[in-house]
Amino acid sequence: MTVLRVDLPGYAIPSPGAAGRTQPLLGPIGFEVAAGETVALFGPSGCGKTTLLKLIDGLIPGTGITWPSGKPRTAWVFQEPSLLPWRSVADNIALALPAAGDRAIIPALLDSLGLAGWGDAFPNRLSLGMARRVAVARALAAAPDVLLLDEPLASLDAAAAQGLRAVLRRHRLTTLLVTHDFADVAALADRVIVLGGNPTVIRGVFDAWAPGLAERIAAL
Repeated sequence: MTVLRVDLPGYAIPSPGAAGRTQPLLGPIGFEVAAGETVALFGPSGCGKTTLLKLIDGLIPGTGITWPSGKPRTAWVFQEPSLLPWRSVADNIALALPAAGDRAIIPALLDSLGLAGWGDAFPNRLSLGMARRVAVARALAAAPDVLLLDEPLASLDAAAAQGLRAVLRRHRLTTLLVTHDFADVAALADRVIVLGGNPTVIRGVFDAWAPGLAERIAAL
């Protein structure tokens, strides 16, 4: 079942140093996402991947985004964990609970992310990898239908990145993953949409398990 249909005609941003003028960032982009599928939006930094994700979620006004069954509940995990420093780990997670949410789920969420016993800690005690896992727990606490991941593994050391990838694999939600790291594609994605050009367009769409995928992407 198709959850998301993207038929974006393009998107322009203000032109630096030229008041009232714009320059195209994204060209025409079209693809679909099926229920339960993880799709990676792969491309170099600055090519507009995050902008595309914001257009999809409605955080930036645009056209050409269709949710055939209605707009789902979404939750984001950003590169920066954005935890409130004056709230404990558990209280940060509780902010995302639905109105009728029960804080009783928080210990189990933390345990599933390798953070058992850290609920009363404050963010200044956490490593970057731990803070990212708390951000994932907060997103999952929102009970989303669609998970939006914006470079959540960037700048982590290899062990922390591997651990967080394992966590994300256990939660098989419909997911859009923004990344410029092929390791994220190989570990998490069912399909990869390769973005590039100026303005940015789709340069290729591949099954993530396709043989020689890294070489095929590098050849684009």
